[in-house]
Amino acid sequence: NARAADVRSLMVRGLAAGDFDELNTLFEGTQIKLPDAEFNRDLPWPLTSVDIRMSNLICSNLAIEDMTLSSSTISTQRKDLFVSISGLTVECSFNWWYKYDGGFWLGWITGDGTGQAYVAESSIATKVAFTSSDFNHHPPSGSYVVSCSPVIQITDMDFQGGISGTIANTFEGAVRSTVEDEIEAVACEELGGLGTSFVEDMLDYLSETFEPYLDPDPSDPLSAQKDLDSSLPNAGVELFDFEDEESGSTVGSIVQTVVGQVNTYLGGLVDDSGGPNGDKDLGINVALRSSVLDAQRSYTIEVVDLMPNGGVIYDGHDMFTETIMTLTDIRILGLDTFTSFKAADVIASQTLQNSFEWKELKMIADLTIEMKPSTESDSIIVDSSTASVIETISISMEIQEVATTMAFLVALDMDKIDQIVLGSILDTDGMLSCLLATMYSEVIVSQFQTTVSNIIAPDLDGFISPGIDRIVSNAADISYDFYEQALLEAMPGLFDTTVRQFVNDFIRQYFDESSNSECPGPSEASKEGIIDFRDLFLSPDEANKLGSSGEMPYGDFFITGKKIFDEMLETVDSNGSLLINNYIIAPATEAQSGKTGTAKITNDIFYTSLSANDYGIQMINLNATNAKMENLDTVSTPIKVMQPTENSYVVDNELKVG
Repeated sequence: NARAADVRSLMVRGLAAGDFDELNTLFEGTQIKLPDAEFNRDLPWPLTSVDIRMSNLICSNLAIEDMTLSSSTISTQRKDLFVSISGLTVECSFNWWYKYDGGFWLGWITGDGTGQAYVAESSIATKVAFTSSDFNHHPPSGSYVVSCSPVIQITDMDFQGGISGTIANTFEGAVRSTVEDEIEAVACEELGGLGTSFVEDMLDYLSETFEPYLDPDPSDPLSAQKDLDSSLPNAGVELFDFEDEESGSTVGSIVQTVVGQVNTYLGGLVDDSGGPNGDKDLGINVALRSSVLDAQRSYTIEVVDLMPNGGVIYDGHDMFTETIMTLTDIRILGLDTFTSFKAADVIASQTLQNSFEWKELKMIADLTIEMKPSTESDSIIVDSSTASVIETISISMEIQEVATTMAFLVALDMDKIDQIVLGSILDTDGMLSCLLATMYSEVIVSQFQTTVSNIIAPDLDGFISPGIDRIVSNAADISYDFYEQALLEAMPGLFDTTVRQFVNDFIRQYFDESSNSECPGPSEASKEGIIDFRDLFLSPDEANKLGSSGEMPYGDFFITGKKIFDEMLETVDSNGSLLINNYIIAPATEAQSGKTGTAKITNDIFYTSLSANDYGIQMINLNATNAKMENLDTVSTPIKVMQPTENSYVVDNELKVG
């Protein structure tokens, strides 16, 4: 991958005034409690030392000018993360007390009061190492702080209360260094937390999450079939056999025919004049754009249906902040970029396999991020009255050259199939429930393998604060760098285990709802009179133009099927030949005659004997046999099959061969 390098630095900067105004607003009214301090300092002779105590040390008005994140790849086992904050300002207030021995004449001298310290032009830099057994294959599994370098400068101090001139310089210097040390300690504790047990626990969790997917046991696409085969001898049931072309009832034969034709249409090139992929595109892409995707070619997932907790994907605290991330919307683009589509390929008696390839898939997630001062008991914040900062952002992530193979068990009970009447499936709305009504068991996905050639770094957009935008985007780039290879290698295992289990659980729950498998009876209108081909095959508007009622008395199944069939008839392959030549006529004629495009009649076409005694001929035998028709696989447009006319019971058929 071109993104990988032996040593690489990822850093985004470009400081501008006010970049971190929103983040600074978050801490504007926040008060941070620092630990109390007691210490002793030497005094000039003849005095000995002074005891100093500082309490109620509280800092507020925290603000920064700039923050940067960067990373470097040190080796395949180590990557370093750098965090730098500059232009740090903060105001601290405190109570002070001192006591020292003034000698024989003065005795013990004490004093107390309050004070303020003003920090400016300060900075903090830390380096944390993340380790992995091999970043080319595994995610980070550990971290430790390499260094933390704070530079805290108190530019001014104020004191209220009596301070003896004898110890003034010593006292101020001691207080100054103590406040600086306290702030430096808290800063390094917070930034150095990237190497603490909390992050170690998080890395352990992520590592344990990834590892099972990196080298999983391959699934057996026929595992469900084997389980089914072992139980059938004792079940006393006959199942529809997809491998046996001679088996099945009328409905079963229709299933085989429809699956084959739909697969041919969806996986072949069809006209798509002005389409995003040219004037020709796969049927599945055209169908998705016309029926499933919106005008922007995206599919929206309702988060409320996907996540029962209102879309909250993160709610956590650190020493400073509480952050809540809520997923509000998910859009998927690229579903109409199929480069290969093969559905319902028979690999066993009741097991089918789908094979798909996409050029690219892109997911855009809209999130609301709310940040406010932490209210946890171990937080260093003692006053969190500051209003929260809310950012609404979009995160997009793209994967390229996606290949998916899915095997699934479909066990259709022949007795149940024979109980389904044609009138029950005239409406497509009831077809799924009728299909489920014929099931011996629920559909089981036995294999779900997905590979991805490349993952594009996530892109974040929509931040109000340029500073937060820069930092979060950079953090996303660094996280991508740390986890990219592990994600690519984990993808097949993830889909073949967790995602497959999720799909099977969903299917099982759907099957458990009895109303989902109640097949409706045929409509009364479908039982009356002779079939009107206009209403059977045409949309209401088209049928009405030819003089019919246009009320769809036979449902929409044949209307939809006729539309797909007509489009399939005019679908051409990459060589410009109609698909019916290669996928229907060619295999049918080869099976019949042994030669593609040729049909033979091996029996006698006719045989007759004529007596011709008057002409001195006893008998004339006339025999025509071994007739054949060649080049039947050269059908071209125009072509019509079962095209309704103004006459209710007459259809047009037109075929051009050669």
